[in-house]
Formats: sequence, structure tokens, C-alpha cells
Amino acid sequence: MAENKNGIPERELVRNNIFLNIEGLLGVSLSPTLSMPSGNDTLLRFAQYGEEVMENV
Repeated sequence: MAENKNGIPERELVRNNIFLNIEGLLGVSLSPTLSMPSGNDTLLRFAQYGEEVMENV
């Protein structure tokens, strides 16, 4: 994204950076979730609904 930042609208660039920052926090939340007794079940349930929808494909 850094290479193409001049070709990306400002609002989209900000939004993408927010999503990248959130993605970086995944490890912080994943370990505690897996350490919970029902953590694995929770992640499996989430995976059923976690399919990404692509924009402008």
C-alpha cells in the first residue's frame, strides 16, 4: 500500500490502514481465546461466518 499511496483515495487509504492495524491485533486476542475452555469451539463457530466478501471483483 505504501508504494501506491498516491493513487489511493485518502479515505480509502485511512480505512485500509485501520484494517491493517486491527489485523495486527489478531495475535493479541487469539491466544486468550484459545486458552479458554470453549475457545476452539468459538473460533470454529466464527469460521462458519468469517468468509470475506471481496469488493469490486
